[in-house]
Amino acid sequence: MQRIYVVSGGGTGIGRAIARSLAVQGDQVVIVGRRAAVLDATAREIDDATVPGRVRPYALDGTDPEAVAAFADALGDEHEVIDGVINNAGGSTAPRGDLSGVAAAWRQTFEENVMTAVLLTTALAPLLRRPGGRVVLVSSMATRSGGGGPLCGRQVRPQRVGIGLEQRPGSAWRHRQRRPPGVHARHRAVR
Repeated sequence: MQRIYVVSGGGTGIGRAIARSLAVQGDQVVIVGRRAAVLDATAREIDDATVPGRVRPYALDGTDPEAVAAFADALGDEHEVIDGVINNAGGSTAPRGDLSGVAAAWRQTFEENVMTAVLLTTALAPLLRRPGGRVVLVSSMATRSGGGGPLCGRQVRPQRVGIGLEQRPGSAWRHRQRRPPGVHARHRAVR
């Protein structure tokens, strides 16, 4: 059975590596992000290295509820179920200037990191395989440090993180922080 995964922020960096890894395993991957040209290039590159058509790009602004809903509708028209959502989109904006600049930077960072995951997960939850569908949230060291100081404006890369949400029939989504064997939470700042 071929599994189907959605990877946000799948055009570059960690998301691209996740998409490639899933495709190499034989899974079908839908990569989403804001830049269509970057997504198209990544899909072609991974398809050339694996099987043509295994990775499909879909450009959208993950902070736009209508765009996310349209994506979920289109995906639902193509697939009855999906096996997982990997929320990798995000980044950080360095605060500049006065308090208004600081507030704007934090709001943008919240939108890009939290709201994208909330909207995508909520929109795709009805499509997740039951039982067995997975939601993965990729984060950074900035979640522990507050994103300021020496990390502000620098790229931060997590390595092998096991985090999830689960839903049991008739209940709400709940946080589950269980690490499967061999998965360790490690964080390393990249300059």
